[in-house]
Amino acid sequence: MALSIYYQGKSASLNNNPTEAINHYIRVSRDAPTSSIAATGMYDAIALAMKNKLWDSAIQYIKEFKRLYPDHKRSLDVSKKLAVAYINSRQDIAAARELEKLSVNDKDKKYKSTALWKAGELYESNKDYASAIRTYEQYAKNYRRPFPQYMESMFRLIKLHTITGDKAKAILWEKNIINADKISPKSLKTERTKLIASTSTLDLAKESYRKFSDIKLVLPLKANLKRKIKAMQKTVNLYARASSYNIAETATEATYSIAEIYNEFSKNLLQSERPKNLNSDELEQYQILLEDRAYPFEEKAIDFYETNLTHVKDDIHDEWVKKSLNQLRLLFPVRYKREAKLDRVINVLH
Repeated sequence: MALSIYYQGKSASLNNNPTEAINHYIRVSRDAPTSSIAATGMYDAIALAMKNKLWDSAIQYIKEFKRLYPDHKRSLDVSKKLAVAYINSRQDIAAARELEKLSVNDKDKKYKSTALWKAGELYESNKDYASAIRTYEQYAKNYRRPFPQYMESMFRLIKLHTITGDKAKAILWEKNIINADKISPKSLKTERTKLIASTSTLDLAKESYRKFSDIKLVLPLKANLKRKIKAMQKTVNLYARASSYNIAETATEATYSIAEIYNEFSKNLLQSERPKNLNSDELEQYQILLEDRAYPFEEKAIDFYETNLTHVKDDIHDEWVKKSLNQLRLLFPVRYKREAKLDRVINVLH
């Protein structure tokens, strides 16, 4: 009886009647559940339903197959089909969950990594951020090759932790990206991985800059000045590293920020809290000494603002180049205030 029903399904399929064929294939399992081809009939019903894009029917039959034949040799293949059917029926979260399971159970390493990545994308696009974080973390932990996708997984984790407000975790992944970039050979790197590493370094530099700015030059001045200088050196080094990747998108911002740090430090020195035991003459001498100390940092700031203007020759006129020019007009008006003079400077750069 099972064979008779099955071949009715075969005949209907050959005659391009998929609905009838599917009904016959399903009947094998339901009318002759103990037959040796019961599972085959249901599997063929699933395949035919998917071929004809009958996604809801395919999902129903797959679930029935998994319930009736959990240990069948085709159970893993059926699970893959379920993920595909979920995606095509726009049940993204259900598809992601199935893919996440497959990323553990499948034997093919490439399929496992692909399934895990796709699950992360589906969770992320549907704003299930906790699940997206879980899957991308699993990916970053288990798949360090190919290198570009490994870097991308960590970059997405930074974005997701930023969205969820977990700043500490975002910083942790930024550090992981920088370390991964340091130890990886140049042959594995792409323009995209360089941009990711540069952007992550830039973000760490911004966080360091905030800490630098928070240190006030108040009494006891010697101790606070030491802390300020240390914070400045760390921040400048981070910005310099971000710039070293030679990515225009980050290099101009990094260069401008270094100039800003030196300019800010120069102003901080001049505005620092004065010792309380100085008379008017001593205060005047103290002011002169401060100006002598502050001036070299203003000069450094000018140097870095001017360095940013050299990007004009590469036809880069972004906001950081423009901001550098505005600052130069304030700090060095004799050279940069007049438009005619500025035009000559730009022409020289070209």
